[in-house]
Amino acid sequence: MPNPNWDQLTFLIPDIKEQSLTALSMAEELEFQKWIKDTSWYKEYLKSYNEEPNLNDPNYDYRAAWKSGIVPEINSSDNKYHWSDFGNDKMLKSPNHPTAWAQFFMNQFGINPDILSKDDARVKAYQNAWYKKYPPRY
Repeated sequence: MPNPNWDQLTFLIPDIKEQSLTALSMAEELEFQKWIKDTSWYKEYLKSYNEEPNLNDPNYDYRAAWKSGIVPEINSSDNKYHWSDFGNDKMLKSPNHPTAWAQFFMNQFGINPDILSKDDARVKAYQNAWYKKYPPRY
């Protein structure tokens, strides 16, 4: 069976509406700030980048993750902390997040792109299709 031309395939790129970041009450914000600054992710970020992470980054809703009980976990592909894509049925990543495409790739193909080479034709073709619709925002 010949290999398909991945650039010619139709990918299931969903229509995702950009959502505003979760707003917290003043009391919740204080609790969130205390919690997140005590996470291993936050401490690792400070150590690695010598600056605090932008908790108001439009690419990820950290407050919604906190309200959903999500904590960052070590990803075995790079041994770094990563946040979940979804929490309480809400997409926490903006569709313009550089890795937002990965969960949808897994849904369509049943393969975790983290275990594939960055040069894998499937990954490159899917990313290209995703980025045409949702240009990455860094």
